[in-house]
Amino acid sequence: MASWIGAAGPALAAASYIFVESGGDTVGTLSGSLDLPAPTGTMPALPAAFTPYVPYFVAGSPTGDTLSSYTVTGPANFGSGNGAVPAFVLGSVIQLFDNVVAVGTDYVSGAEMNGTMILNATMAELGVAFGDHVWTLSNGDTFTLSFRNLGAAIPTPASLPLLAGALGMVALCGVVRRRG
Repeated sequence: MASWIGAAGPALAAASYIFVESGGDTVGTLSGSLDLPAPTGTMPALPAAFTPYVPYFVAGSPTGDTLSSYTVTGPANFGSGNGAVPAFVLGSVIQLFDNVVAVGTDYVSGAEMNGTMILNATMAELGVAFGDHVWTLSNGDTFTLSFRNLGAAIPTPASLPLLAGALGMVALCGVVRRRG
């Protein structure tokens, strides 16, 4: 068993921006880390952006003009919408453009990433596709944009209104019996 555990290989890291709707806005939270391979290049630090159909996603406040870039494989987009300029962005720099993920040159591989992005629009207005959209680096680490619909109504069984009515009648009968 010890040889099996030793052969398992290194654990993969992952960073995720998880988006939910809140009061008509779409709010994203970044967490996780990336154990980065050698960079495949550099790219300019771009202004914060959110464009599902490209894909084009930029979050964080870079400390310089250049970012370290890494080739990734993943979906061609994370929706069909034109997107929006974020109203608020704070935290770790991470940039996704087409088949490249970039981080600040000051990012230490394996360090915890955190951040927040607020977009003044609903997910429908932004044109995102619900679910997880995952880009994979050459070493197997992943960056995910996740869009979750937490406000979806939970379907009720067809008999639930009938059960509620029956319980109401039982309670009413008990009140009438105590008064009578």
